[in-house]
Amino acid sequence: MKDENMNKAYVEWRDEGYWIANSRVSLDTIVYAFLDGQSPEAIAQSLPALTLEQVYGAIAFYLAHQTEIETSLEKAKADFETKRKASRKSDPVFYQKLADARCRVETIQILWSHIEARLNSSLPQWQEHIEHFGQVAAIEERIAGRTWRDDEVFEGLLMAVLSSGIDWSKIEKIRTELEDVFFGFSLEEYAALPDTRIANYIVPWFKERKAGSLPLKENLINLIRAARKLAEYSKTHGTAERYFTSLMHQCDNDLKQVALCLGLSNKYKFPSLGVPVAAEALKNLGFDVAKPDRHILRAMGSFGLVRFNRWPDRSKNKPPTTPTKSELYKTMASVEEVAVNTGKHVGFVDNAIWLLCAKSGLNLSNRELSEIAYKAHSQSL
Repeated sequence: MKDENMNKAYVEWRDEGYWIANSRVSLDTIVYAFLDGQSPEAIAQSLPALTLEQVYGAIAFYLAHQTEIETSLEKAKADFETKRKASRKSDPVFYQKLADARCRVETIQILWSHIEARLNSSLPQWQEHIEHFGQVAAIEERIAGRTWRDDEVFEGLLMAVLSSGIDWSKIEKIRTELEDVFFGFSLEEYAALPDTRIANYIVPWFKERKAGSLPLKENLINLIRAARKLAEYSKTHGTAERYFTSLMHQCDNDLKQVALCLGLSNKYKFPSLGVPVAAEALKNLGFDVAKPDRHILRAMGSFGLVRFNRWPDRSKNKPPTTPTKSELYKTMASVEEVAVNTGKHVGFVDNAIWLLCAKSGLNLSNRELSEIAYKAHSQSL
């Protein structure tokens, strides 16, 4: 089926369709753009493989053979629909999975809108709270190419360790004083501390300000071991930050795996870091990852995004007990999934969900979190 009367072959028939001559651009690409109201110049700009002359020639060919071309386009649509239905029939499981995936994305987007609505109504300044945390700004700075000095790396680790087992608002009240207590956040000076300095001076200092916690002494002593490891690494490799960037490359840039390595792996683990604290430290250093602490665990479980094998008591604010490595990974991945499908940083979504759950935020119960998810699921049906 080829028109022999064309003065110049701008269009040719091959492979059962019309194509722009000597190109891989189909005529229907030009026709649909033209019918959509695009000018020949705009079409040529969007298709760098074609010249403006070729675009005009294709449009002229379409106008001269309009009935024939439109019949061909309609036939192509019908053929595609026939093949699509045949594919659905031959592999219904695949298409059901595809439909389920689309439904999950829609549900996640609706869930996020309900999370935002709850925060807007009950904690109007929630975005300012997240900005004050500083982690989203750090993430954006790392994306822009910023690097961290050794004292900044130690400060990030310290803040993560201090967040463990305490209401964060108590740490925020004394945050401006911490630089003096911890030697200007000097990694080397802290690494050289004797354990007695922690017990005899630093822990009492926190208790006087009602910012102590049960694990504080042990955590700060373990942080000395971590500081020594990082200080030694810095001497060998130039900066302490490279410990984390090197591990990230070894984990194929999967920050969830980095958090698991820092919190669980014998080779890379720091004595003061479990997986949640490791993830918190990474966020403080501008790495965009979720912190799977008790609040995020119970939220992701209550939202139905992660299933936990051991969660015997779901009353009030009780989290799952002893989550497995796989469950910790899935929890971080589920927060990442929400971020991807809402166009947010993982750290931003993590902080927002944390504000739903923590005492410093709304302190919602598991039942209240489940109600948010139920509304989202009902709206997506």
